[in-house]
Amino acid sequence: MVGTPLQKNLKNRIRHLETRVNVLEKTKNYYRAFFDHSLYGAVILDPETLRPIEFNDQVCKQLGYTRDEFARLRLPDIEAKEKTEETRAHIQKVFKDGSDDFETLQLTKQGEIINVQVTAQVINIEDQQVYHCIWRDITQKKIAEETIRKSEKHYRLLTENATDTIWMMSLDGKFLYHSPSVQKLRGYTPSEANQITLEQTLTPESMSFVRGIFQEESNKPLEQRWADRTIELEMYRKDGTTIWVEVSVRAVMDENGDVTGLQGSTRNIEERKQAEISLLRSEKKWRNILVNTPQIGISLNSDAKIIFANEHFQKLTGWKDKEIVGQDWIDMFIPEAIREEIRSVFDQTMSQKEALEFSTYENEILTRSGELRHIGWSNAFTKDAHGKILDVTCLGVDLTERIHAEQALKEAKERFQVLVEKSPMGLSLIDQNGHYKYLNPRFVEMFGYSIEQIPTGNDWFKRAFPDEKYRSLVVDSWIEDKQNYGVGESRPRTYIVTCHDGSKKTVNFKPVTLRSGDQFVIYEDISDKIKLEDQLRQAQKMESIGTLADGIAHDFNNILTPLLGYAELLKVDLPEGSPLQQYVDEILRATLRSKDLVKQILTFSRQSAHEVMPVRLQKILKEALNLCRSTIPSNIEIDWNVRDDCGLAMADAIQIHQIAMNLITNAYHAVEPAGGKISVELKEVGIEGGDAISSLLKPGRYALLSVSDTGCGIDPEIMDKIFEPYFTTKEKGKGTGLGLSLVYGIIREHNGDIKVYSEFGKGTTFNVYLPLIEEAVETFKPNPVEMDMKGNERILLVDDEDAIVRLEKKQLERLGYHVASFIASPDALEAFRSAPEAFDLVISDMTMPYMTGDQLAKELIEIRPDIPVIICTGFSERINRKKAAAIGIKGFLMKPVVNSKIAEMVRNVLDGAKKNTHGRFMAT
Repeated sequence: MVGTPLQKNLKNRIRHLETRVNVLEKTKNYYRAFFDHSLYGAVILDPETLRPIEFNDQVCKQLGYTRDEFARLRLPDIEAKEKTEETRAHIQKVFKDGSDDFETLQLTKQGEIINVQVTAQVINIEDQQVYHCIWRDITQKKIAEETIRKSEKHYRLLTENATDTIWMMSLDGKFLYHSPSVQKLRGYTPSEANQITLEQTLTPESMSFVRGIFQEESNKPLEQRWADRTIELEMYRKDGTTIWVEVSVRAVMDENGDVTGLQGSTRNIEERKQAEISLLRSEKKWRNILVNTPQIGISLNSDAKIIFANEHFQKLTGWKDKEIVGQDWIDMFIPEAIREEIRSVFDQTMSQKEALEFSTYENEILTRSGELRHIGWSNAFTKDAHGKILDVTCLGVDLTERIHAEQALKEAKERFQVLVEKSPMGLSLIDQNGHYKYLNPRFVEMFGYSIEQIPTGNDWFKRAFPDEKYRSLVVDSWIEDKQNYGVGESRPRTYIVTCHDGSKKTVNFKPVTLRSGDQFVIYEDISDKIKLEDQLRQAQKMESIGTLADGIAHDFNNILTPLLGYAELLKVDLPEGSPLQQYVDEILRATLRSKDLVKQILTFSRQSAHEVMPVRLQKILKEALNLCRSTIPSNIEIDWNVRDDCGLAMADAIQIHQIAMNLITNAYHAVEPAGGKISVELKEVGIEGGDAISSLLKPGRYALLSVSDTGCGIDPEIMDKIFEPYFTTKEKGKGTGLGLSLVYGIIREHNGDIKVYSEFGKGTTFNVYLPLIEEAVETFKPNPVEMDMKGNERILLVDDEDAIVRLEKKQLERLGYHVASFIASPDALEAFRSAPEAFDLVISDMTMPYMTGDQLAKELIEIRPDIPVIICTGFSERINRKKAAAIGIKGFLMKPVVNSKIAEMVRNVLDGAKKNTHGRFMAT
């Protein structure tokens, strides 16, 4: 259905209006964007309330307010120039004229006053007239205008009052302007000077020079002509005399960049010119001196620039003349550390005008290679007519070697003083008359005597050697040595000195006679050294005995092994109730005692294996005491004082038990004849650095075990022998002499020490110090589990002792094993190589000829990696449990071994091999 013309007309109008609305909306958005993002503040004010109706962010930024803060303000709140009535009158004027453009002052939130250019107009918004204005901050513009205004005024003042003559000239040589100072410079008034041409102003020589410059400038590109050129000219004064001037010239250009004239300044340099002439004469004179002097020489101008350097200076520094002249002396030759100081001295010197003709100075300079040379300078100054220094000529002497020698001497003296004052030895100086001139601190510390107490040698001898006979021997030997030994010679002597506190020290004296006749004496306290030497000799004795014990223990173990083994087999074979059982038991008892004796020997020589773990000493001491109590008569009192708060020690429990047993047994033997008292005490003590308890103990926490008795005491004559092996004062059957030596060896192996205090006839105390650990947890060892020890596996047995091979083969075969035995390790290796799968286990001795047990084990494991090996040894420096495990050995047995231990070890190793338990290691 087609619509009526009226409907079509309405639709067209609607579309037209929609289009118009879109255009208006777009225009509104454009205007809004312009309003909001304007570079200047834009504000629409209510003309009645003077409050902002609309405003952009720039207004807030200019005045320092937030939008909320600015919205609550009225126009008078920010006006710094107009009162409210004036502001309203201004707005009414704008409403009357329609617009206005003016400047005002506004107040920011921070209290600052800014200049603002206001462009105001009246606009209609929704049939309401409002006051619309643009605020432009012109504060910086105002400041710049004021600066320019002041600069122009200042420039005029400078020009009118300048000492130099300011002038302007056309390109044809006619002067257009002269400043008033021209009258002082040349005698003409400014107007008179403007009437004189350039050719009339300059002398012929200077005019010819200027013409050449004009020609030179005309050949340059237009933009480069007359670019700040400075020249020296001679011109006429009004009275006909001439004067030398320095002229600075620059071009005057129009707006198109064309040169329209010249402007510049003229300065009187007559005095300087005359000085230069004088300087040239002086320079010639000094140059001759500098060139021909044997000293190093340089000349510097007032700015520290090098004018001249002679050949000696060039040779010293390594620089050539052309490389030096014109350079800054301080920057080039003065070390950086003192440049500021030298420049300050130089500037101060060059600025002086009175009574300065000559000076001296010393400083270091740098050569081309960076070497420092110390120079002593003699400086002569050249001055102008007014006393101003123009330059300085410096003649120098290289003092470096002398300075180095003096410094070396000073350092040597200081080192000697430090050595003397800090020397670990006592030092003294005695003059020819026997008076002490010096005692160092160590001397006073060592002997306790000050120089006031022993002013002479006689006083020293009387105090240090109070025994008259001994003093006579010392003095006689001293005099004899002084007579027999010349200057610088010495014969060391050792004397026993009595100190101020009454103590005695063994001192080594070394007197040296000096050329002056004085004596320099060195005193070395060797008391501790002598004690240490005694201890070393004791240690060497014990080491020798230990080496002997090692060999004895090895052979003895090989003898004990078949004795113990066959005795055990015999005991098993004898019928129960046989009278021979008693004999066998005695054999076994004697063999086991011998085994313990060997273990003590090995402990003494530090070859036996120990099990070190955190242990509680209280428990071990209690066990030892209980064991001893049963054998000690009741008439002997035992005082027990073991503190529970003593910490744990890292030790072998069996060895600690041995220490306790030996010391308690010794105490018992000491009081046994007449009865008495034994005291056992355990407590924790701390040892700090410097404590005199023992030089062998490091600072830290220690357990102190004290075992005392009220017995006969120890004879002082044998005190230094009690720790020697096999030394004993006991009657036959009561000791082997290994007890205290064994105790000493165990304690030192545990990083401890033992001290003995005894008074003959009154008793003895042994103090044992054992280091404690910081933290530890006591370990426990489970009881062995009963197991079937028999088997039927194939065993390769190797030992170089035929008796041991026969015994061990018989023991193993009784347990059901199949044994192939060899007494030569190469034969055993060959048998294994020919049939490696024919054996399930290898048992080998360690110490054998041709090939040791560990070497054989390596060969066997290389052939067959899974073959388990057990090593048997009495002792060996080549092997221990840790080394054995490292090369793949699965078990380690210490000879002599009882049957049950062999059976248990063999069974465990074989079962472990079957389970393929990697890294498992057995040791007994």
